[in-house]
Amino acid sequence: MEFVRSMLMTFRKTMALTTLRRLCPPSSERASVGQLGEAKDIDTAVHRLREALRDPNRQDVKKLARALDAQLMQPVRKLLGEERTVLLSPDGILHLVPFAALVNEQERYLVEQYQFIYLTTGRDLLRLQVKTKATQGPVMIANPDFGMTRVAEETRSCRASKAPPH
Repeated sequence: MEFVRSMLMTFRKTMALTTLRRLCPPSSERASVGQLGEAKDIDTAVHRLREALRDPNRQDVKKLARALDAQLMQPVRKLLGEERTVLLSPDGILHLVPFAALVNEQERYLVEQYQFIYLTTGRDLLRLQVKTKATQGPVMIANPDFGMTRVAEETRSCRASKAPPH
């Protein structure tokens, strides 16, 4: 799912909208596009949730997470069907939303139901289609020393030289 902020301009007013694009529809469907609402309303809900998450004494976090879920993820769930892995490409302030911490209609955190994979942009999906051959085998590094053996030996010899006689 890609969330995109766009400007809608009419003769009466200009408003920023948050748009949802379903990027990977099943082969039988076309990509879906839908308006989620005015960006300022969603931004306000994001700011409220983030402010509440920063304060461990706040008691309204779950309520605010549910309100933001109603704006962002409730419409998405209709498109997801049985799919449980969600690739997200949030735009603008939505990059700061912990989608797994949102709360659904049954008052359950989304992390209990979905695995979220964050993309920088919807174009990241194009790279997944390109098959590349490895140019070398895997490299394994185990039990690195980082020069600590030498340091430990020097420390021991220094202590031994300063040890009192028996």
